[in-house]
Amino acid sequence: MTLRHLLLGLLLLCWSSAILAKDEYLLEMIVFQQPDAQDEPLAKPVAEVEQAKGSLDSGGPGIVPLPPGEGQLGSVAYTLQRHGAQVLAHLRWKQDFSVPGNDQWMHLEGKNIAGAVRITKGRFIHVNTDLWPTASEYPIREHGRLRSGELYYIDHPRIGILVQAERLEEAPQPAPQPAAEEAPPPPPVPTTDENPPEERKPASDMPRALPDNS
Repeated sequence: MTLRHLLLGLLLLCWSSAILAKDEYLLEMIVFQQPDAQDEPLAKPVAEVEQAKGSLDSGGPGIVPLPPGEGQLGSVAYTLQRHGAQVLAHLRWKQDFSVPGNDQWMHLEGKNIAGAVRITKGRFIHVNTDLWPTASEYPIREHGRLRSGELYYIDHPRIGILVQAERLEEAPQPAPQPAAEEAPPPPPVPTTDENPPEERKPASDMPRALPDNS
């Protein structure tokens, strides 16, 4: 095996590892207040949720916030409001579970709601919430697990949470192509003299001088 083939094999190995490294999901969450719980006071301040280390609004390691209006649950939020529920937060983001630190608690803040949420991934996608819908009640600490493409519902007398996760399939990247082997240079073309030397005839072929009989 030549050095060139060895380097090409290493390049292909690094390329395939980079493709498999990402474990990215598109997540969308709706937090809403139940229709019979809208007379409750405002939640506790976000600063009192001590375990939250980031924010779903500003992102964090491996987390990219996205506009919620472009998500799949917009019609669901509209339907909830039509039936008397109050949407407190509608969040949408990308999360790469291969990035270290992506599983930390993140601030969640919306209309009349504060708290924290954490999304982790093992065999399933796990949702952990620590929400304060009112100042007088204990926090709502819930846990659920879901599969990719599944709409999961966390129910509570005061707060409802809808979560959807969808695996992002990365577009296949073309494998690097080996460089074309250079063809050997053509043999040099023999050059010809434009004025070749005059061909000399042998002495036997030369005309002899006639004898002078004068």
